[in-house]
Amino acid sequence: MATYQVSFYSLSPGALPDRIGDVFVWNGPSDFDATATITDNEPGIEGISLDDDHAGAETATATVNVNGATSTNSAVDAEEVWTVRDTQTGDIFQLAAFDVEQGAAAGLYILAERQLVQGRTYEVLENDTNPDAAAGDIAFSYVDYAENMAEPSRVVDGTVGNDAIGTAYVDDPEGDIVDDGGGTGAGGLGDVIDGRDGDDRIWAGSGADTVFGGAGQDTLSGGAGNDTLWGDGPVATPTTQTMSWSDIGGAGADISNGLSVDMGDMRVNVSVTQGATFEFAEIATDNQYVAAGESFDPDSSVLLASYGSSGDVATMALDFAAETGSGLNDEVQNVAFRINDLDWQPNDHLDRVTVTAYDAQGNEVAVSLSTTGSDTISGNTATAAQTQDATDAAEGSILVQVAGPVARIVIDYDNIGTGASGVWIGDVQYDTVPIAGDDDTLEGGAGDDVLYGGDGADRFSFGDGFGTDIAEGGAGSDILDFSTLTTAISGSLGAGGTGSLGDSTNSVGFSEIEEVVLTGQDDGVDASATTGGIALTGLGGHDTLSGGSGNDLLVGDGTAPAPISGAWNYSAYNYDFAATGDQAFDIEAGTLAGSGTTDDFDVQALINALRGTGGDPNDFGVVYTSTLTPDETGTHGFSLTSDDGSTLRILDSTGTPVAVLNSDGTTLDYLDNDYHQAATTRTGQIDLVAGETYTIEVRYWENAGGNTLDGTITSPSGTVSPLASSPLVSGPAMAEGAGDDVLIGGAGADTLIGGAGNDSLTVAEGDSASGGDGDDYFTVTDYGEPGSGSMTLDGGETGETLGDTLDFNGQLLLGSISYSETDDAAGGLSGTATLLDGTIVNFSGFETIICFAKGTHIMTPRGERPIEELRPDDMVLTADNGPQPLRWIDSRSVPAKGRLTPIRIRAGLFGNRRDLVVSPQHRMLYEGYRAQLLFGDNQVLVPAAHLVDHHQVLEEPGGEVTYFHMMFDRHEIVFAEGARSESFHPGHVGLDAVRGPAREELFRIFPQLRALPQSYGPTSRMCLKRFESKILEVA
Repeated sequence: MATYQVSFYSLSPGALPDRIGDVFVWNGPSDFDATATITDNEPGIEGISLDDDHAGAETATATVNVNGATSTNSAVDAEEVWTVRDTQTGDIFQLAAFDVEQGAAAGLYILAERQLVQGRTYEVLENDTNPDAAAGDIAFSYVDYAENMAEPSRVVDGTVGNDAIGTAYVDDPEGDIVDDGGGTGAGGLGDVIDGRDGDDRIWAGSGADTVFGGAGQDTLSGGAGNDTLWGDGPVATPTTQTMSWSDIGGAGADISNGLSVDMGDMRVNVSVTQGATFEFAEIATDNQYVAAGESFDPDSSVLLASYGSSGDVATMALDFAAETGSGLNDEVQNVAFRINDLDWQPNDHLDRVTVTAYDAQGNEVAVSLSTTGSDTISGNTATAAQTQDATDAAEGSILVQVAGPVARIVIDYDNIGTGASGVWIGDVQYDTVPIAGDDDTLEGGAGDDVLYGGDGADRFSFGDGFGTDIAEGGAGSDILDFSTLTTAISGSLGAGGTGSLGDSTNSVGFSEIEEVVLTGQDDGVDASATTGGIALTGLGGHDTLSGGSGNDLLVGDGTAPAPISGAWNYSAYNYDFAATGDQAFDIEAGTLAGSGTTDDFDVQALINALRGTGGDPNDFGVVYTSTLTPDETGTHGFSLTSDDGSTLRILDSTGTPVAVLNSDGTTLDYLDNDYHQAATTRTGQIDLVAGETYTIEVRYWENAGGNTLDGTITSPSGTVSPLASSPLVSGPAMAEGAGDDVLIGGAGADTLIGGAGNDSLTVAEGDSASGGDGDDYFTVTDYGEPGSGSMTLDGGETGETLGDTLDFNGQLLLGSISYSETDDAAGGLSGTATLLDGTIVNFSGFETIICFAKGTHIMTPRGERPIEELRPDDMVLTADNGPQPLRWIDSRSVPAKGRLTPIRIRAGLFGNRRDLVVSPQHRMLYEGYRAQLLFGDNQVLVPAAHLVDHHQVLEEPGGEVTYFHMMFDRHEIVFAEGARSESFHPGHVGLDAVRGPAREELFRIFPQLRALPQSYGPTSRMCLKRFESKILEVA
């Protein structure tokens, strides 16, 4: 004996609409107010459902209590059943006209499979006034009722629209609220939140929460606790489904009133519009034609019948809808079914069907009709051409196929004749389509969080103290965003976008990440192990970024991404406020305790964190500011709740406060809640213009009692959002900085952008690099990539002091440089060059050369001699190898300006007895413990240009200067004016500095240099780059 305990509404169902598509608003009780114990001993499906006592032969009895009246052992049934959809959540369920036939509680009531929500709108999808469960009609299900009512889901559900779900959200069907204590974990603060459809903004609050964004472009904030965030909700798997007519009901089951077929994670809503010659629409088991290889059930179909008259018989529509939370689209694809027994008889009937399909936006999609018989097919219409076909004959059978995606299929059946006729529509097969991922933003907040982006271009945002997180990007181009951090980030990336990044106390391990936005600090990211291309963007500071073997984008000083919603600047002050009102504008009179950015108004936690204390502080004030951009024009409502005083101001683009109509009727420049008080809420009305950017300011001070600050924004259309995290609050602008960055492209066609600062860029075949502002140093290298390509290098011409350097690093093909601009004052040196592997280098905006000036005294075994008197084979004293023969010497006179401006080194700085004049790139030997500590060698070579201090090392432009090059069998250290300095090194200076006959003479002495300048060998000491020289100088 099956017994069921149910609750129901004591209202009459008479006001419920019967027409499919009608809607009604539930204004009945907020909870069930009557009960029944039902005994239902029928077999099969009839024993787990309640249907009509006539059409369905229902035999159930019940003891019923309604408002104190009781009926015992009364016959009960469902006189009428509705399938309805909650227009806010998308949930679909049944309502029944519950007929209690005997006793004091006799009457018609509303029996619902789940509770209705006051003020909620419901749509009628199906209605049956004589429900028979055995025939496949809709009926009240005891099973569905029990599943819905056994225990609340404890999932805070969003709606099908754009939701703002936080502690103030009250639209969950079961009344679940974020952080209301009904969840799991400490204090019941661990919630499960499902945004469902729409572009949602979700704030999970405290506790270990699980958040699903669902469909739409969502922004998820975990808040405190160890949270798990899913950008797109659970991932669905595509399946092939068959809507079987025989599973719905037996032979002869009437579907003329339509029905809703539950396919598990999909629903197919079938409607029948009756035409002028319609007779019936019923399920049939007549044997149907099925072609070889097809899996249609030959004993399952629906017969649309005409009683015999020319005209429209019926129009059947199939509407596909995904169940809420299924992860599927409302559209399906690869739809296939057959229409059989399309025939004609002279002077009797002629069958014609037209099939039309539509996508979810109502656009018509292609339909394919095919036949192996002789029926005529024209576009979407098939007309019979064979007399008296059978249902199982190939003649008269039409295969309908819709590739889709398709949301609605309409079958229009006409009888062009006067005799009775009919066509059979077979089972419908289709493939489900998972929802494509949208572009979500996930913010873990504090705690150890797990973040899943899913499909789409997702952004993972991290703030100070973000914890130990895990982020999985999923499909699409996904970004890790550290732009709001106030500490530097470092770490590495590997193949597949995997890796780990963090600061000294926080870290995130990740996979499937394609881009990283760093901080405004000195970040260091090594992506040399990546293979698929990575984008790394620094926002200031001295960053070190290394790319991998893919096509990478490295930006030293980039632009911060658009700020996330709900971010505020704060300034907190220590101040002993009086026990009176009107003190909000005195806050800055206190002592600044700290400033920064925040996403909430938790004033107590903020002050305790700044002071390193706990408890309930009572002597402080905080000023919050951000930007506000309304999306509607009109009057916006604001509320402030505080203990003690608070104010809110809106300032326009000129800094002028916008008038506020306060709840007490006064008009001020601010919303006035500035009182010494317990937690109190006051409101104000402010007229704002859509698209305008305003500054919003909230002031709060505390003297005694609790630490409470909260508020809301209400748009002109009635949308309410928390003030601290409203989508209208777009956040403070992020500052962009400059830094001396190190960018290493690695293999692949990379893009390197130095930005502001004195940057070091290592480039190779296929790269494009820009130094930007500052004195940048470009080093060309070879990663052994196959073939040759090209690279484009731009030193930049702004913010320079000494200019940009292009170091071919021994990769230059001798004599291949062709200058298009030789005047560095006219935009810098520009032109093209060819590397040893054939790579073409297009360069612009550079300045640089190395040699001694005429008149310099060089130490020889016979004493000092002027450099201009030295000849090949003369012996010169060297620091490493004693006297060595001079193999080659050359001179060149040039204007003393720009990149050729002489550098004067005052006597005594490097042990030189007199002033020494050299070219800017000529290197001097630096010796000492600082070099040993910094570079592992107590002797290093430093370009003269790097030493300019305008005191002991000076630039001397003007007139003409003659520079000399001296070359030995190897790179040597010689004594010039008593100072140790380098000899000429062709691989590091570039043989383009040597011209005409002198070059040929050099090649005659060193023939290997013609093809391989690097064959000369290494430099005798480590040669410092500009940034390394600066480190040495600071040290």
